Amino acid sequence: MEASKSINNCSSWTRYELTTTAGFAYTLEIDPDNSNIVYVGGNGGLYKTTNAGTSWSSASTGISGYVYDIAINPDNTSVLYAGTANGVYKTTNSGTSWSYTGCSSANAALIDPMDPSIVYAGTNTGVYKTTSSGSSWTIMNSGLEDTYITSLGINPNTYLFAGTETAGMYRWDLNIGVDEYETEQLSHKISVSPNPTTGKTIFAYQLSRATLVNLCVYDIQGRLVKVLVNDAQNAGSYNAVWLGLDNSDNDVAAGIYLCRFSTDYGTHIEKLVFLR
Repeated sequence: MEASKSINNCSSWTRYELTTTAGFAYTLEIDPDNSNIVYVGGNGGLYKTTNAGTSWSSASTGISGYVYDIAINPDNTSVLYAGTANGVYKTTNSGTSWSYTGCSSANAALIDPMDPSIVYAGTNTGVYKTTSSGSSWTIMNSGLEDTYITSLGINPNTYLFAGTETAGMYRWDLNIGVDEYETEQLSHKISVSPNPTTGKTIFAYQLSRATLVNLCVYDIQGRLVKVLVNDAQNAGSYNAVWLGLDNSDNDVAAGIYLCRFSTDYGTHIEKLVFLR
């Protein structure tokens, strides 16, 4: 298995032999915090360089099956997911060791950049989702059936895209997906009123047990507007108020906003129409 690198806008390439085992490199990911760290996966396993390709070492301990895809947590780059022929594997130590997450036969792995605890897996039988960093998975195959998924892409807070082997491209509305799947599993609900709003908006929620709570407002492009709550809270009823200001206390423009309510047990997103 081999990988190649260019440092002159692809005028020439340098080839690196990762392993003497013949085969293919199926996926490559560069650490977003350090471009000298690169991971490559294929039918020879998973390999890693920390010096921009000068030398490579195996990073496959605990992984089984051909490695088809790699996803790096943008908030904590020591956490990665690998989609392999035998399932989704996770490392929390930059590839030193891996553990199986329970999701089988994964050809694609994708981390939601807005919430890295949400990971999607494209498998031989459709798309699966975890909202607990791989602790549990839920199938999300409505309209897709048991289709062989080859690739995944995301427009945060808007659409998840799935490429298939023989059935073309599919699109999943993430707002609808939240309503159909996460709300059923989430014991901590939130209500938004009034909606539409012209100023003061009240977010009311009830916690059935102690948990970390993150309540934020984002614009429709997924950019953070206002942090309302980011704290550990005990069981009980709570209200948070948004006055139509951003984190710098500037008035926001009229438009559609997204309220993201996250706890240890899941994430719920509500659309909010703000009028002036």
